[in-house]
Amino acid sequence: MYTEKYDLHHRPFENTPDPQFLFLSDLHREVLSSLEYCIESSKGFILVSGDIGTGKTTLIHALLRKIKSSNIILHIINPRTDFNEIISNLAKKLSINSKGQDRLELIDSMRDKLNQLDCEGKRTIIIIDEAHFLSEKSLEDIRLLSNIETEKRKLIQIILVGQNEIHKVLNKDSQAPLKQRIVLNRNLVPFNKKDCFEYIRHRLKVAGAQSSIFHKKALIKIWAKSAGVPRLINQICDNALLIGFALDKDMIGLKIIKEVIRDMEIGDIKEAFPPPNTRSNKFAWLCTIIIIVLFTAFFVIKPQIPNMIFKPFASTNDPSEKLIQSFESKKRNAPDTKIREFLIKGKGKITGEKIKNITEIEKVPKTAPEIKEEKIIVSENRIKLEPKPIANFNHGTANLQNNPLSRRTEIKPHEYMFNIAKKEYGIANDMIIDMIHMANPEIKNVNKIFPGKKLILPFIEKKDLIVQNSDGNFHIHYASFYNYTDTKDTVQKLSKDNEMVFYVPVKQGENLVYRVYFGFFNKKEEAVEHINNIQIEYLSFL
Repeated sequence: MYTEKYDLHHRPFENTPDPQFLFLSDLHREVLSSLEYCIESSKGFILVSGDIGTGKTTLIHALLRKIKSSNIILHIINPRTDFNEIISNLAKKLSINSKGQDRLELIDSMRDKLNQLDCEGKRTIIIIDEAHFLSEKSLEDIRLLSNIETEKRKLIQIILVGQNEIHKVLNKDSQAPLKQRIVLNRNLVPFNKKDCFEYIRHRLKVAGAQSSIFHKKALIKIWAKSAGVPRLINQICDNALLIGFALDKDMIGLKIIKEVIRDMEIGDIKEAFPPPNTRSNKFAWLCTIIIIVLFTAFFVIKPQIPNMIFKPFASTNDPSEKLIQSFESKKRNAPDTKIREFLIKGKGKITGEKIKNITEIEKVPKTAPEIKEEKIIVSENRIKLEPKPIANFNHGTANLQNNPLSRRTEIKPHEYMFNIAKKEYGIANDMIIDMIHMANPEIKNVNKIFPGKKLILPFIEKKDLIVQNSDGNFHIHYASFYNYTDTKDTVQKLSKDNEMVFYVPVKQGENLVYRVYFGFFNKKEEAVEHINNIQIEYLSFL
């Protein structure tokens, strides 16, 4: 709704653990580094605590992205799960058949398997979310599980993640043995003022904002009323952008933030804010009467606001027009609107001619009236990029859907695309999520999937990354990103490796994804030969 108004590719303040919006304060970064160190060093029990909305879940998702894919990870989201079920799930992760074995026999089998994995340099990690809900009996069972160790190190790394209430349980005399085993105890606190401001600017930048949207006084008010809690910051900012859109305000000022806070105090998070100062009943009634009079006058004199009229996009079969309508600025006549960069460097086959020496790269002018893909014209020591309408790319989505080795699954409660990808492929990044989305084009938004939804988990091969454009030429789909910064960095990196490289912004459902391609091949066989000799960094299992 408001994304087009503020030139945003995504809604920047969704309360979901979206990895592309990850912001680490100094404290979060220190905790994350400590977690990585303890896992690599097999230190045993770790406790991460914090109030509601301070970023515990986001931090754990960041950790999951950093843990080696070869490690065994059991992520327990429901802490009320029976301990026998935890043991059974861990046995499955370790490829141990638990049927016919009692608990002691099963633990002995697990000990042998864990020793084997330790010799191979692999770690086994159990992460328990919402650990403050664990009963004392469950905590005691988990403590006994941590006794599986060698003379040198723990064979199971256990991370407890919960709200501050967990300390009340751990401080009981009965939990002294467990508390003594906690080698790392970190508590997350809300952002300070500086981190709060940087957090807001970071999320706006990732979403595509080219300029400041929030006035400084508005930022100060957001920090004061949210108390630096990221979840509340998101709620205030999201509602502020919505109101700013409705009022056609280019800048979110203090007045809008105050209006948002008043609305939120009436709603669900009233308790999160201090009560407003009250003076007298007479003054309160006077203010109410004035507000009623002003609102009445407004709606009588100006019954409708032209800027709030919603106009649907015109139907068109031109892919370049669809991209423009979906993603580019409402201010289409702005001379500095940057449509898309196209970077090329190195040697390669281009329209059958050899490039001997490249000394200069030209970019699409900022005043380009529409999204373009460039046609390459070779002259002595120089490449010019001449705009032409963007070409369609055939990604072979049907192959991903219909491959007999692809797996069908049903989304379970508390599952999201990130942990589904991690579980199925051993990695979770923008590239693998984009591939899953291509195999399931009916999904509107990869950040919003619902239990019961049928999902195709495609069996991916290197040949699936070879794409053909409408001109009949072939390229290699190297990476996908949901933010521009990573896209630009990867394009620059590949261009330094003497690769012809470019990227194309694509609307996949409600998501904007930047797909990075390299190589220019006249025949598919040439592309196959090339891709078989390279490592696809973002699909490490290939």
